Amino acid sequence: MILCDVMMPGMNGYQVLESIRAHRSLSHVPFIFLTARAEPDDLRQGMVLGADDYLIKPFTSKDLLKSIETRLKREQIRNNQLQGQLTDYLTNLGRVTIHEHNTPLAGIMGCIGLLKEDHSILDSSEMESMLDQMMTCCLRLKRTLDNERLTNLLIRPHGSADYDALSQGNAYVFDALVEQVKQTIEKEHEQPATIRIATEMAHLRLPPHSLSKILEELIDNAIKFSDTGRDVCVSGQIRDECYQLTITNWGRAFKSGDSLRIAPYTQFDRKYYEQQGSGLGLFIVKTLIEMNQGHLLIESKPEGLTKVTLQLPLMDRVRSLTKSA
Repeated sequence: MILCDVMMPGMNGYQVLESIRAHRSLSHVPFIFLTARAEPDDLRQGMVLGADDYLIKPFTSKDLLKSIETRLKREQIRNNQLQGQLTDYLTNLGRVTIHEHNTPLAGIMGCIGLLKEDHSILDSSEMESMLDQMMTCCLRLKRTLDNERLTNLLIRPHGSADYDALSQGNAYVFDALVEQVKQTIEKEHEQPATIRIATEMAHLRLPPHSLSKILEELIDNAIKFSDTGRDVCVSGQIRDECYQLTITNWGRAFKSGDSLRIAPYTQFDRKYYEQQGSGLGLFIVKTLIEMNQGHLLIESKPEGLTKVTLQLPLMDRVRSLTKSA
């Protein structure tokens, strides 16, 4: 806890507080001003900068001790909440990562065992089928590891070259790009997906790998949670000064409030739905969009229609007249 006067030589209390709040390791330390300045503007300035209390001189030792006790209790409550969140995070991390690593590894090991024991009696088509299954498992494991690496990069303090690269660059969006992402997802799931694509070609202000990752995670989610026989629709249009990309599907509804709970290794209703995935996809999408000055909106109706709308920044404000083929 920091007790600080306002009027001091060299650096006043407001400057001290501003400097402290700028440091990541000190940003949550309780801070109490002790001052004779009682004007409303002075109090407001302190609170705007993040002061926890503002004691006006003269005050008694009882007043000071009571303020300190109140702030310490509040800090203890905050620490308990953070500890609970950390415990939940570690529990989810352990459960999800073990499952997502072991499942594809078990598939690979099973195929290897069969090939080793029965290779002499397997025909070429059976061997090719097993190799395809192994490739699917490898792709799933690679995607899990890639997402874990990307998540670790996104939750670290900013400033590394790898982090900056996620928001520096530009890319074109068009039907063929969405089709390419669709084919990648089909290889991972070993089954075709029905997607209706209608995107207006546009030049976006975000790097190609970030755009591809956003599309991959959102389309994969839409396919994964769609009812059998229902199409996934991907459409995109230039709207005013941004590009609006919309992905819709019919299936399991996205509950109200779930968008506020998007976090690493968080899967909604996992105990009721044994869905695959690490729970990193939506966190990665949300973070990449915000890094690139975009917006994400998820709307879902009780009957099962879910619409994900992205607003992405354009490289320029000139409306493209070219439609994707």
